[in-house]
Amino acid sequence: MDGNRSNAGYLITASIPVGNVEFVLGVNKKEEQYVTWECRNKTEYSFGHYTDSLLFLGYSSLVRQYGDNHILV
Repeated sequence: MDGNRSNAGYLITASIPVGNVEFVLGVNKKEEQYVTWECRNKTEYSFGHYTDSLLFLGYSSLVRQYGDNHILV
């Protein structure tokens, strides 16, 4: 990660580049909430998946990277 990035009150804690975009993981410690976003140009965040569950956050990240057809639960 390059420095401290944040968006909408969430601290970006990890990013995974995939093609022309990256998928980022964010944490809002005040509300104990998590998010994954698709991000372009390190400033354009969209398609947020919000949750209070770390398990769902991990699943959401995998689905975004590989698609529903490749994930066995």
